[in-house]
Amino acid sequence: MLAGTTTNFLQWQYFKEGQDRVGEKLINALLRLRGLSIKIPPQVTFWFLMVLNVSFSSDVGRRHDMWFDEVIETMGISTWGEAREVLKSLIWIDGLHDLKGKAVFEIFHLGVK
Repeated sequence: MLAGTTTNFLQWQYFKEGQDRVGEKLINALLRLRGLSIKIPPQVTFWFLMVLNVSFSSDVGRRHDMWFDEVIETMGISTWGEAREVLKSLIWIDGLHDLKGKAVFEIFHLGVK
């Protein structure tokens, strides 16, 4: 409920800028954090990158593709089930995120298009 409400609020808050603009702001913020060498746990980085890819169009900016691959490799995740467990340890709503999340994971990890 909290995640759904937060998503609705954020979409409303930035509605005037459009969803792609919000996605662009998110990826820019993540890339700035990475550039500052701040140690973010890989599970949190993975969650942010999944949310970015699940919530925004796929052309938001592919500058994070290699980073996504690195995080998956660092965590030793090899299946969607393992990825899903990591995501559920943070905030992940199965009915809302699973279908697209699995597709995103397979594209990045398995190269399935």
